[in-house]
Amino acid sequence: MTRSTSREALAYIESSGILGKRRTQAYRFLFDHGPMTANELSQHAGNLAGLWKRLSELRSMGMVREMGERKCAITGRQAILWDVTEKLPAGSYSAPTKKPTLSELRDRVEQLESENATLRRQLTNQPIQQPLFADNRKRHDL
Repeated sequence: MTRSTSREALAYIESSGILGKRRTQAYRFLFDHGPMTANELSQHAGNLAGLWKRLSELRSMGMVREMGERKCAITGRQAILWDVTEKLPAGSYSAPTKKPTLSELRDRVEQLESENATLRRQLTNQPIQQPLFADNRKRHDL
C-alpha cells in the first residue's frame, strides 16, 4: 500500500476527530513510521499513554491491519507487524465534501418539490397545490 493513497483518510481523521485523541495519535504514528510492532510504536511515541493498546481497537474498526510477524527491533522477539489501511470508521465519509451553497440548496429543494408534485399527480390524478416553501423562498431571496 502506498502512503499517498491514505493521505486523504488521514487528513479527514485528524480534522474531524472521529477517532478520539489517542486512537488518532496511534494511527498517525503508524502512518508516519509504519509498518511497525506495538513495542516500536510505544518507543516512537515515547510511551505516550499506551498507544499500543489502541491497535486492537483500530483493527476492529478496520483502520489498521496485522501484516504478519517479524523480529521486533526493541525486544528482539517475533512480534505482530502493524500497518494502516485506507479504510475509515463505519459511518464516515471517504473524504470531506464541499458544503452546498444556498443557491444550490434552493435549486435542489425546487427539484425535489417538482418530483414530489409529479409523483403525487401520478398517484392521485389530482391537481397539486403550491409548494409548501414557495412563499418563504420569495421572502428570503437576496
